[in-house]
Amino acid sequence: PGHKFWAGILNVTSLQPHLDDVRMLGPGAWMFQETSATKDAQRSMGTYLRLKGYILSWGAPVPGRLQGSSKLASAMKGVGGVMTMSDLRVRKMRGAWPPGLWELGRIQDTMIVVNANVQVQAVNMYGYPESGRYPMWRQDNEKLIYFGVERCNLSRPGPKILCGDTNLDTLTSPMVKELL
Repeated sequence: PGHKFWAGILNVTSLQPHLDDVRMLGPGAWMFQETSATKDAQRSMGTYLRLKGYILSWGAPVPGRLQGSSKLASAMKGVGGVMTMSDLRVRKMRGAWPPGLWELGRIQDTMIVVNANVQVQAVNMYGYPESGRYPMWRQDNEKLIYFGVERCNLSRPGPKILCGDTNLDTLTSPMVKELL
């Protein structure tokens, strides 16, 4: 009895051009990866989606065009960004992430309030692509999964969703094998 809960995962390769499609998803919780949403884009898309009745929880904004050769500037030359959207109440979970995960727009932790008795924790991840730009992509994606699982294990008991585009073969991932 009670509210039926639907959840979905979408890798949109930039959210802005898909806004009209997104509003047709219906009820539930939708976790997006690769939003490419800068701070300004989060603000404008957030306003639009809230007017359509959705509640949003954004990961860190994807920085605008960064200059220089720092690790952050190099890592952000591609796309990133994660967001959870729902017709249910959502809130960001508190707590610090290890350096390089949150500020790169690669991971977020959200609580979705289904009803007074059920809250679902959703850890949403967007992994690094296999490319010369990310020579440690496999190890960094395993870390994403590790810290996502750790975050779930440290929170209160209840249903969890660990999702995203990790750019890993789930049949060969050591972290995924450990979970199974």
